[in-house]
Amino acid sequence: MKSLFDYIDGNSFLTTIIGIIVGWILNFISTMYFDKKNERRRKKELERIEKQKRFENKPELQIDKNNSDNNINMEIFIGTFKVEYSKEKEYKINYSQNIKNKKNHCYKDIIIKNIGKSDIECLDIVSTNKKGLILCDYNSLNDLVDNKLICYDYCYDKKIRVGESIKIRIYYEYNKQPHLMWSSTLAFLFEDQNHNYWEQPFFYEKDNIYAPYEISYKELKKAVTTDDAYECFEHPWLWWKKYNIILKLKSRIFMTYYIFYFKLRLLKKT
Repeated sequence: MKSLFDYIDGNSFLTTIIGIIVGWILNFISTMYFDKKNERRRKKELERIEKQKRFENKPELQIDKNNSDNNINMEIFIGTFKVEYSKEKEYKINYSQNIKNKKNHCYKDIIIKNIGKSDIECLDIVSTNKKGLILCDYNSLNDLVDNKLICYDYCYDKKIRVGESIKIRIYYEYNKQPHLMWSSTLAFLFEDQNHNYWEQPFFYEKDNIYAPYEISYKELKKAVTTDDAYECFEHPWLWWKKYNIILKLKSRIFMTYYIFYFKLRLLKKT
């Protein structure tokens, strides 16, 4: 091996050729590395611009207090339920005795308006507490209770154009207005005309809607389905496993959104 190095060292032409080859290889590797790095940076910047564009052109729902329209577009019911278990650990969904008694129901009307820059193709209003709060079409309440079933959403499958309003009538039992202490009781989930998906927390008891943030289609389907709830009723320990992770993800998304939102506002001011 030493004789080989001595031979190369003594042969200036061979040394030059090897130097050129090694230099070319090193230059090729470094060029590939920096090209990939620049491509990732460029892709990330394009994604940021696209995200900003989606955000700026999003739909947004706001409570319209100046509208006196008498036409009701949605009638929903929200109420509580309990899950009881037998000695054999079989679960049963129980509702209060008066829950079907319409004479014992109160309601409040809320008008929401699309003040954003995109049409809403389809709107879901959902319960955020799958452990104990149903939300359903008011006309399907009796069937739901009689069959010991649950439901968490109402789908309004009509387009809500920019500037349009819809009226929601929310029923609940007298002196039993459901609400959550630390988070929104309900939420609006919707698809815009560009097939992006958004969520807005809805504190219906306070007539308050938070700003929209982007979600995935998978998150939307997760919010409206009952399959995971039935699974958790059968195996109660799954509530913590499933929904502790979801809450962490939602809080992370929520914080990321607001950091992005305030950065955007600062950039606009400058």
